[in-house]
Amino acid sequence: MRTELAYCYQRYRSMATRRLRDEIMADDAMQTFALKALEHFEQLRDAEAVQAWLRRLFEATLIDLGTRCQRDVASGRPNAAEL
Repeated sequence: MRTELAYCYQRYRSMATRRLRDEIMADDAMQTFALKALEHFEQLRDAEAVQAWLRRLFEATLIDLGTRCQRDVASGRPNAAEL
């Protein structure tokens, strides 16, 4: 699992930066993604499907982070880019 995370890290980091348009938020997304992957690794049933599983987890992490940022903006709370 760690090898797979290391393999996809740069590619996913680039995608996060493009989607979020913020380096700090991309770093936050990558940290959250890696933590989720390591915490939920036991849920992976087919070792052959690890790349697809990581991709789904990455996409879900970006969606969660985007939703959280929208809530923060709506409530007037600063996000990571403003700190």
